[in-house]
Amino acid sequence: MRVNARLDEATQQQLQYLIEATGQNASLVLRESVAQYYVQVKRQQRAPSRFLALAGTGRSGLGDVSTNVKQYVAEALAQKYPQRTGSQKTGAQHSGVQAVVARPVAKQRKAGIA
Repeated sequence: MRVNARLDEATQQQLQYLIEATGQNASLVLRESVAQYYVQVKRQQRAPSRFLALAGTGRSGLGDVSTNVKQYVAEALAQKYPQRTGSQKTGAQHSGVQAVVARPVAKQRKAGIA
């Protein structure tokens, strides 16, 4: 395919630099540039499909994680931050872990808990 393209001054200077730096002609520099750009675009378009391929590959052994996510998060937080006895009380210790989990995350951040 034969291509006739208009280049602005900056792109023209870049092309000239590549021609001089590599010792290749304009056609070869442009072919290489298109090939590299093609790989970059293809890689970007493939990225979501690679991510989606990971969906459902977890091995929790539980079949209802998406349905009971709040329950599992509450249990995990209760295990990670068990209530302590003593004179010092933090927000989580004072109000109890269940109350902390029940609040939306934005409210937890505002309260300085999350």
